[in-house]
Amino acid sequence: YYQAMRFWITGIWNHPALKPFETIVRFDPDSCFKARNDYLPYFKKGGIVYHSQFIGLERVPEYVEGLFEFTSDFMKRQGKEARNNIFWNMAEVHWRQNRTLPVLQTNFEIMRKKFMQREDVLEYHRALTEEAPFDLYHHRWSTSTIRFLTMALYATNDMVMISEADGYDHKIGCNQADVEEALRLHLYGDKKGLVTDGEVLSEKK
Repeated sequence: YYQAMRFWITGIWNHPALKPFETIVRFDPDSCFKARNDYLPYFKKGGIVYHSQFIGLERVPEYVEGLFEFTSDFMKRQGKEARNNIFWNMAEVHWRQNRTLPVLQTNFEIMRKKFMQREDVLEYHRALTEEAPFDLYHHRWSTSTIRFLTMALYATNDMVMISEADGYDHKIGCNQADVEEALRLHLYGDKKGLVTDGEVLSEKK
């Protein structure tokens, strides 16, 4: 699990498979789309560098223990301030009052490669995964929170979308029956049904 966290924070941005692409979409195997999405695999509007739904606060305090202090100290060493005051202030308030941090839904996310490969962004991510004291691994810091903090540090508010992606669903809503019903309604409305043969859908005779 820890190496998977490392991959999604730093490793993916060095992978040669990304070379032909500018927009990277992460889509977990227990996710699905149950309605039409007219903009994927691109962003819904220009100027966006990251799109993922804001889903609240990290529910396991241990997964964010020390992360806000680490990030604050990192920025002080760099002599920089967060570019997204709304996100940063939200993180600071929740950490001081609730001892937890905001999270983004990384089960599905759209990322602009050029932004994620910026040297300042990479420097923060390398500090998390590649440099001592390696607190990411000691505390199992939440990648969903790290995404939120990354946007707080380096992306202005107009560069980030945190609304639900059109048509997207996850886990419980992605069972076979629900997905097949959504597909049937999309293709045929209420006029026809579909039957399944393994994973192949065929029109009823």
